Amino acid sequence: MTGYNAHAVDRLIGETFRLYGAIVAAGDVVSKPFGLSSARWQIMGAIEATNGATVSALARQVGVTRQSVQRIVTEMVVEGYFELVENPGDRRARIVTMTQDGWRAYDAVTAAWKPVAERMDRRFGPDTLAGIASRLIALRDDFRSVAEAGSRAAPQKRRTPNEP
Repeated sequence: MTGYNAHAVDRLIGETFRLYGAIVAAGDVVSKPFGLSSARWQIMGAIEATNGATVSALARQVGVTRQSVQRIVTEMVVEGYFELVENPGDRRARIVTMTQDGWRAYDAVTAAWKPVAERMDRRFGPDTLAGIASRLIALRDDFRSVAEAGSRAAPQKRRTPNEP
C-alpha cells in the first residue's frame, strides 16, 4: 500500500485531526453561553493547572504557539478575565492569573462540561480512556523526538552582510 494511508499511524493521524475538530466544536458549544470559546477555556484550564504561568509556559502547556496564547491573554485581560502579575523570576515575562470574573466563568463552563465528561466516562469507561490517554502521550513523545531531531539537524541559513 502506498500513499497517505500507507501506515496505521497515517490513519490515526487523520482520525486525530478529526477528533480534535470535534473536541473544539463540542467545547465551543459548551463554552459559548459563558462568553468563551474552546481556545479561551483551554488557556483558563492551563492557568488552573499551573496556578498561573507566563504566556510562553501556557503555550507549551497547551501545545500552541506563544503568539496565539498572547492574543487570547491580551483580549481576556481587557475583558477582565485575566490579570498579569509580576514574575519574580523574570521581570519581562509576567505571570497570567485569573481574576474573580475569570474563575466564575471557568467554574461555570467546567460545570456545564461535567455531564458531557460523565457521559463519555460511562460510555467508554474511565480505565479505557486512561489507557488511550497513556498511549497518546507515548505517541506525542515519539512525534516530539522526530521534531526535535529535525530541528537539530536543520542547517541554519547563513546571512550575507547585506541581509537584514
